[in-house]
Amino acid sequence: MAKEITKKESKAGENTFLVKAKEWVKANRMCLTAFFLPILFLLILYISRGVFPFGIQAYMRMDFYHQYAPFTKEFIRKIQEGQSLFFAFENGLGANYLAQYAYYLASPLNWLFFFVPRDYVVEAMNISMVLRGGISGLAFFMYISKRHERKTWFMVALSVCYALSAYYLAYSCNIMWMDCYALFPLVVMGVDEIVKGKSGKWYGIAMAICTVSNFYIAVIVGMCLLCYLPISICARKGITWRDIIKALLRFCGITVLYVMIAAVLMLPVYLALQITSKVSEPAPDEIKLYFNFFELIQRLFMNMDLVLNKVDHPNAYSSVMIFLALPVFIGNKKISWKEKLSTTLVFAFLLFSFQCNVLDYIWHGLHFPASFPARQSFFFIFLALIMIYRAYENRDGIGRIPVLVCVVLEVIYIAVSWMFAGSELENMGMLVYPATILFLILYLALWYSEKGKSVKTKKLLIVFCILECFINMISTGINSTVIRHEYMERDAIMATILEDIEEKEEACGNVFYRIEEKDTKSQNDAAWNNYNGASYFSSTAPDGVRMFYKNFGLRYGVAAYSNKGMTPFTASFFGIKYYISDEVSRPGSRYTKEVYIDDSQKLTVYANEQALPLGFMVDSDLENTFEIPQERNPYLVHNLLAQAVLSNEEEMFYPLRQEQLGVTQPLETYKDTPVKDGDVEQVRGETTSFVVPAGEPAYIFVKNATIVEVVIHDLDGNFKSRTIYDELDYRHSIPLYLEDFAREVQVTAYDEDGGMRVNMLSY
Repeated sequence: MAKEITKKESKAGENTFLVKAKEWVKANRMCLTAFFLPILFLLILYISRGVFPFGIQAYMRMDFYHQYAPFTKEFIRKIQEGQSLFFAFENGLGANYLAQYAYYLASPLNWLFFFVPRDYVVEAMNISMVLRGGISGLAFFMYISKRHERKTWFMVALSVCYALSAYYLAYSCNIMWMDCYALFPLVVMGVDEIVKGKSGKWYGIAMAICTVSNFYIAVIVGMCLLCYLPISICARKGITWRDIIKALLRFCGITVLYVMIAAVLMLPVYLALQITSKVSEPAPDEIKLYFNFFELIQRLFMNMDLVLNKVDHPNAYSSVMIFLALPVFIGNKKISWKEKLSTTLVFAFLLFSFQCNVLDYIWHGLHFPASFPARQSFFFIFLALIMIYRAYENRDGIGRIPVLVCVVLEVIYIAVSWMFAGSELENMGMLVYPATILFLILYLALWYSEKGKSVKTKKLLIVFCILECFINMISTGINSTVIRHEYMERDAIMATILEDIEEKEEACGNVFYRIEEKDTKSQNDAAWNNYNGASYFSSTAPDGVRMFYKNFGLRYGVAAYSNKGMTPFTASFFGIKYYISDEVSRPGSRYTKEVYIDDSQKLTVYANEQALPLGFMVDSDLENTFEIPQERNPYLVHNLLAQAVLSNEEEMFYPLRQEQLGVTQPLETYKDTPVKDGDVEQVRGETTSFVVPAGEPAYIFVKNATIVEVVIHDLDGNFKSRTIYDELDYRHSIPLYLEDFAREVQVTAYDEDGGMRVNMLSY
């Protein structure tokens, strides 16, 4: 009997729990929808693109591929193995890891990767991107429902539009920014609380997380808040000057507090950025406009291609309802003139900011973005959605005829744009212009039909709003993926090779050595594969090291440097003891020897017998005896440093005999495709010929050309090889490998200006 009662009580308890759970879900169904609907849509997008585990693809676009994936895998390894978070030898001869962590990895979500197997780091990052989409939708719903003190399904629809806006779809691969994007509505909600005289805890908490996650976007968020404050103040009814002063003081006080909290990470990364190449970027000396107003408006059309580099067009789409909302909002009698004026002025200012180079420079922290343009456009999207909601809720405050006239003019403009500019877009036809017109007319009908206030019409509006967002996502989202197994195909064999090298070095008592690879996925493969390397691609890369690489003829970029162009001298100087290459490559030095071959993966390991240790002594007067020459000649720099270190006059590199041959024939001579620089075919150029003795290595440095063709014949005229080097805008020397026969090397520079300056030397 006792058992029977216990079972009944247990069942009653379970029923009570289920009832409470159902009640909670029902009470929070809108919040849950705003969170889970973007997640569902993004999973559908992953399925449609074949992203693992739904296919063989992985979403690893641009910096995700080259920086976030290697850095995150390195971070997981460090926290799982309890390694230092202050310094890392894996990256570029050694790097300030705390600055790298603060700049790329400080998102609280990244600490959840502690539980992720390292082989699935990319998938974990893809899942975190989906989760951030859900958080974005939830945060926007919390903001808009809090501001208007009600909850509606139209708010949910707009929340989905925010979560899956063009900004998110374009920049979600740049995951260090997405925490700020997801939490921005909560930050603004906190500002509204401050203006209303409340504590503003949401502002402090959300802004502190944003600043710790990524201080750079947090700075842009702070600039957005300065623009939003007047809007919030003007929207509050009955506010006095005393209330405004108190709100501003509280805002400043909380700002100082969260900056102090985040300073533990902000300060190291700030100091690290002071020694990077971007810190000295000059301000523009004149005002320029990037594009005309008509091109800008087209960026608000649905299904427009996302922009990530090369052009400065903003990713500012959220919903085509903005074209309907603007005239309704501006001409509305129910909305106070102060709110309309402040909001419209900020909206117009943001539009102009997308076009103006000076404002672009200011918005991006006194820099011009090298890619990912208009990084402040999330605020424009946020403001557009707020205007849409305010216009819809007060649509009776303006006559239908003026709205109809405005929409007709907008439709005519879109149609004319299709006629004159549609052919210039990758997405054409039904995908952009007619779709935009169709949804705009549809929204007009749903807003102003006779039954516009009926439940059925409101439901249709919500459905079509979400449908528009979904169509845009499917059309533009994740259009660039990589094959997952190709990115990771060498991981297992690299782990085996590195383990064998480690065992060998430990047996010899060596605790430190460096390794480099010839064929890498990125310049951060050392972080991915866990070895001490000499290559690095990071916004925190110190400019002094970058310039050192440049002077010695190694590859360098704005925020990167690598082993490309390395000579035996620089390899030894940097302590690079092992060099891993593919089967067809051969060493460019007589000082390297083959120590390991993997037949299955066609990898060969070469050992550098002259590698120097981590630390070594030189004459204390070296700073006075060695000076970088003005002439851009990396081999002269080699000779001068070697002479200063060794205290002798012997030249390490010497020039080879050369003969000027004039203009080469088109490249079809070699039955291959012409050289192209982008879409421009480069088929002619100045050619210089050099003779390289048997058993001698050689190095080429071309000063003023970005594309170089190297053709090798033996001295009897027999063709041996032809190689195109098309990334010489990163200015690195070209090594020629050891051969047992004398050969003639023809170097052709392909450049629009013609002419070249070639240094061809042996070691």
